[in-house]
Formats: sequence, C-alpha cells, structure tokens
Amino acid sequence: MDVDLWGPIYGVNVFVPLLEMQDDAHINATSSMAGLISSGMMGAYNVAKHGVVALMAALERELRAKQSTVHASVLCPGPINTNISRNSVGYRPGKAKPKADGDNQGKMAKSIQETLEQGMAPDEVGELVASAIEHEKFWILTHPWWAKGVQKQLDALKEDQSLTRG
Repeated sequence: MDVDLWGPIYGVNVFVPLLEMQDDAHINATSSMAGLISSGMMGAYNVAKHGVVALMAALERELRAKQSTVHASVLCPGPINTNISRNSVGYRPGKAKPKADGDNQGKMAKSIQETLEQGMAPDEVGELVASAIEHEKFWILTHPWWAKGVQKQLDALKEDQSLTRG
C-alpha cells in the first residue's frame, strides 16, 4: 500500500498545486488492470490499484469542475516486459519473500514473471501514454481487449448482480 496507493496520493497532493501554476499540464498515475478487474490471491494489490483509479477519476472530475488547465489520466497496464516482480522482493528487506517454487506463493510469483516476460515492451507503453496525454484521454489501457472483461462484469452487475470469474 505504501508505494502502490500512497505514492500516487502523495504525488497528487504535491504536484497538482505546482502544475496548476502552469498554462497547461497533465498528471498521470499508474494503476493496473487489477484496478479494474480484481483477481484472487491479490487482495491488497487489487485494493491499492482500485484506489489509484478512484483517486485519478475523482481528481479529473474536480479539475474539470473548476475548469483547471491541468488534466489527469490513469494508466491501467496489463503485462509489461519488466523485472518488477523479481525486483520488488529484493526491495523489501525483512518482509515476506516468495517461498520455494513448490508452494502456491512461489508458483504464483513464477507465473507472474513468466507472464510479464511475454508482455508489451516498456517503450510501447511510453508511446501510448504520450499519445493519450496529447489527446486528453483519461483511460490508458495497454491491452484494450481487457475492456471486454470490464464490460462483462458491468453486464453481470446490471443483469443479476453476480461476480464474473474474470
């Protein structure tokens, strides 16, 4: 939570007042597809990423209500080819580390890293973000087909208030 949620909250609190002194500016925060569709075994991460989406949506609405020259957006990436899952454990001394590959936590960490290795190149993500900012788009999805999963969940909410399986 310290980085995934509080980082964007602190960033907004510090930078928006400075950005409002500019003629035209933009602030973006990175959430995740987990900020739109929650998956099992990642409760705290899902909460943090949903929080980032809510933060940026509220901010953009507030900025539009006061006709600010600052715009906000949220990046909801799917798999990106980075070492984030490998590196994140090493930056948390004293915290729980993935166990041997034979247990569920170790298997999940390995699966996440394998998925990321097949993901979009970071440079492509940068180009998407720059284009979205230029065209004043709020939602930035690296994998637009994920929107179908979001729509599926909204349809289930409307029809029978059920939770879809992903």
